[in-house]
Amino acid sequence: MKHYDYLDTRPQKKRQAFLYFAYVLVFCSVQQFIPITLDIPFLIVGNLIILAYSYLELNKELMIITILMFIGLLSRFTA
Repeated sequence: MKHYDYLDTRPQKKRQAFLYFAYVLVFCSVQQFIPITLDIPFLIVGNLIILAYSYLELNKELMIITILMFIGLLSRFTA
C-alpha cells in the first residue's frame, strides 16, 4: 500500500470483479467443465485479463506468476 492511497480515484471494485471473472475462466478451462473447443480461448482470455489487472495495479508478482502459469498450462493443452 502506498502512503497516498486515498488520492487514488481508480474504480477498485469493478477491477476486482473482472479479476474474479478471469479466475473463473481459467478455472473452467483447467477443469474442463466446458467442451474442449473452448478450453484454450478461455485460458487465453482469462490470463490476458489477469495480466491487464496486474499491470494496472502495478502488481509484479501476480504478473510473473500469471505468465509462468500461462506458459505451463498452454503447453499442457497443446501437448
